[in-house]
Amino acid sequence: PGLRPGREAFAAIIHFSRNLFGSKLLIYLTGQVDNAAVGTLGETRLGWYAFGENQSATVVVGVGATVAQIALPALAAARDHLPDLRQIYLNMLRLTATISTPMQVGGIVIAELAVVLFFGEQWRGSVTVFQAYLTFRLLDTLVRVADATVSAVGRTEVRFRVDLIQLPFFLVGVYLGVVVFESILSVAWTLTLVRTTAAAIYFTQTLRLTDLKPGVLWRYLLPSTLASALMGLSVWGLYASGWLFERLAFINGGFWQQMVLFVLLVAVGGLLYFSLLILLDRRGFTEVFLMAWEIVLPEGPRRQIDARWRRLRNQVPWLRWF
Repeated sequence: PGLRPGREAFAAIIHFSRNLFGSKLLIYLTGQVDNAAVGTLGETRLGWYAFGENQSATVVVGVGATVAQIALPALAAARDHLPDLRQIYLNMLRLTATISTPMQVGGIVIAELAVVLFFGEQWRGSVTVFQAYLTFRLLDTLVRVADATVSAVGRTEVRFRVDLIQLPFFLVGVYLGVVVFESILSVAWTLTLVRTTAAAIYFTQTLRLTDLKPGVLWRYLLPSTLASALMGLSVWGLYASGWLFERLAFINGGFWQQMVLFVLLVAVGGLLYFSLLILLDRRGFTEVFLMAWEIVLPEGPRRQIDARWRRLRNQVPWLRWF
């Protein structure tokens, strides 16, 4: 800020913003090209495809983008001190993965039940597209935090280059899915492969920028990944077997039967996930919980609740385990 900024200030701003603008432009184009091409397969299939793709991004926007916005000021403040920057990046990635990964794995497992229950039978054709794109969103959610880190260190050209390299492969994927296979599921899976590969390359570049070793990153992400996978397998087995659905046969009405089934599956999955996470990495779970606690609540209410919790723990000895 100043009345007479130097020429170098404008040069830095232009260098930063042109790469950011170029990257956003490419993201916009790739986000529209596939829909335009799928439209040639008919309105119904376009509706299913666009619906499945858009709904798969819910967790990315709700969790990944939110954490990225929260992390950006802290990352920018630590940009000149690499160890602090790296630790903030690791903490935010673990926070994002802990929240988003089980939601997305659960979405893959019970996609058909959830889509039909909340949106109607007419959207059943979007389920496979939704599931395909959710596999990409598992990484895409973490990439949002990586984006904040790249912006904080002023290296926006990294994302622009990756998006530019991705563009021709994206177009080939669209052509294969629409012209060769003539299937919205083929489009979804080919573009999932292209986007996931590009996201992995970009994510690897952010590790180099922060001098973060893959082994260290994996130690932070492995517990939530493993807990989510085991939870997903368990919920899928419970859902696919039909055992729980048969136990709910006494409920009259298909809608309420499915609603109760959905609630029970989510409850079982959530309980199982957090139990596994505590067993696998109790210290990491505690750190993530406290971090989320500080982000969600202002300092005043947080202190009041903490004080009441400490008094309750002193009165009830078994609560000290928590």
